[in-house]
Amino acid sequence: RGPRLLVGIDMAFALPAPFEAPPQLWAGIEARCAQDADLAGHRYVEGDPRFWRSGRQPADWIGHQRPAELACIAQGLGHPQTPLKLIGPKQVGLGTLAGARLLHRLHSQNWAVWPFDELSRHDRRPVCVEIYPRLFIRQAAGGNAKLRSAPALDAALRALDSEPAGLMHFDDHEADAIVAAAGLRRAARHQALWRAGVGQERGWIFGVAAAAGALRAEQTPVQTMAATAIEVATPAMKPQKPQTTRGRTRR
Repeated sequence: RGPRLLVGIDMAFALPAPFEAPPQLWAGIEARCAQDADLAGHRYVEGDPRFWRSGRQPADWIGHQRPAELACIAQGLGHPQTPLKLIGPKQVGLGTLAGARLLHRLHSQNWAVWPFDELSRHDRRPVCVEIYPRLFIRQAAGGNAKLRSAPALDAALRALDSEPAGLMHFDDHEADAIVAAAGLRRAARHQALWRAGVGQERGWIFGVAAAAGALRAEQTPVQTMAATAIEVATPAMKPQKPQTTRGRTRR
């Protein structure tokens, strides 16, 4: 048997309360939007004032955030936006709606989705986790600067315990994919990060700790990829440990 497959997807796996919690949320979005092509979720938000869909911010709109986003901000790991915002270059709402439909389909095909499914060391199902790529870039490079040069990308990979990629030509999305995959693989070794999401019915961003404390390494080989529900980039990378990894993501 090969290593377990760990897939990081750049989206919110749930919406803030009082929306339904997964997996009922994913099923509801899929049912409402089954006629929308390309995993679009427009029908789900039509006429719902809780979503900011266009134009200036409505005066009565409240951008509620989940505990996962608030914890990420509190720990200095970035500022993920609420999935209720569907407008602007940093919004994650549209990808969240599309991703919910994707998760519904994967879940029905026996893919595990953390932290909603119980996992064990002997569980061989592929596992999907929610990621925030900026988190890994901040950990690797100490800030939010885009990685646009080969030396900057390779330095970030070394900081995440991976070998240099050795790429000469890549764009921002590909750099994010590679760094996110490296960060995801390193984070997967730490039991404390897996425990952080336990009991969180609104999901959790993988890599965000529940509380400060030492992380104990877990020696389970994991094949990782960072992905998105909407578009995929596929640059190869060469990690040191454990196994060869491909990174796939969009920002």
